[in-house]
Amino acid sequence: MNKTKSAILVASILMIAGLLLAAAGFFSGAKLNVAMGEHGITIMGGSSDRNLKTQNGIKLGNFTSIDCKILNSNLRFVSSDHFGMDMTYYGDENKPAFSVNNGTLQITQQPAGSERTWFQISFDSQYNIRQGEITVYYPKGIHLNKLNIENDSGNTEASDFEAQSTGIECQYGNLKLKNASCGSCSIKLSSGTSTLSSVKMSVLNLKNSYGDCNFDSVQVSGNEESRIDTSSGKINLTNFSSPALALNDDDGSVSLSSLKSERLHAQLDSGNLNIADCNIGNAQVKSAYGSVHATSLTISGANIDCSSGSISLGGIFKGKTTLHSDYGNVSIQTSLPQSQYRCDFSTEYGSVKVNGKKYGKGVSMPVNAENSLDITANSGDVSADFQAETTGKTA
Repeated sequence: MNKTKSAILVASILMIAGLLLAAAGFFSGAKLNVAMGEHGITIMGGSSDRNLKTQNGIKLGNFTSIDCKILNSNLRFVSSDHFGMDMTYYGDENKPAFSVNNGTLQITQQPAGSERTWFQISFDSQYNIRQGEITVYYPKGIHLNKLNIENDSGNTEASDFEAQSTGIECQYGNLKLKNASCGSCSIKLSSGTSTLSSVKMSVLNLKNSYGDCNFDSVQVSGNEESRIDTSSGKINLTNFSSPALALNDDDGSVSLSSLKSERLHAQLDSGNLNIADCNIGNAQVKSAYGSVHATSLTISGANIDCSSGSISLGGIFKGKTTLHSDYGNVSIQTSLPQSQYRCDFSTEYGSVKVNGKKYGKGVSMPVNAENSLDITANSGDVSADFQAETTGKTA
């Protein structure tokens, strides 16, 4: 037997033995936590062995930048009339270290040991949910050069600040930003919900692996394209503005309300796109499995393609609008009269209807107009309704 197989066998025996011991302790009433690491099994006491410690009213020197690397604590930045900090932690090994040097507040929280833990099983229901709390106070509207946060396990909240650049990474926890100006902003979440409210920034790059993205009254002023990417979660944007916006959602719906953007590029693999009261210059939308629904939409050009889902649009459509669905109905209702469009409608398996009148499989209306509607469907009905023509007669 080679060394690798021997190591695997020994590790397996140790793991089984540790689990048996832990199970025996659990059924005898003990609250144990079992960790498997590089040097075998470690059996630790439950939360009763982790002493709660609190430090309030910590005085901090004035700072103009923040740099945090947190292991297992909720982190809050709160506006106040002074620079200071409160913190709660469990056990000296989890005590955060902090300092203010050259105008930068640094807060770190390191693991208790350097040994890598492969996995951990807890028989104490309170062990894994008990996180520390770190609250930082600063004057309202503070001007920061940089705000950098890395939080491995815990929620992060910040409000009432201005920063030239903001970089936030949260592995397991939610993020909330409110009443802030973030400058060039980069956000990355692995598992948690991001909520931004009344926030301004010059650049936005957000990636969320497993969690929703909720934006309310967010304004991006720079010319660089704003990007929001999610692997599994919803994207909800309300009163959002950006010169250019790219949305990518692998598994979740997208809701846009009162959006203003010169260019929108949206790609959805599985989920519906709902649009309401939006003003968009040009939209490029591709949906694999989901419908596209829009009301009160003002747009200057669009290309919307659905592989499996319906398209239903209502509003003012100028420029060139191209709509297609492989499996689903396509309908449009525009507030402009038919005379302002060149139209070309067709379907393979379905019917075409214009202002309630059926035209079989297709119809073309090649009038000389500055706007155009090209609508096709492979398996589904096509319908278009136009605003009634005004006669222009006077009494």
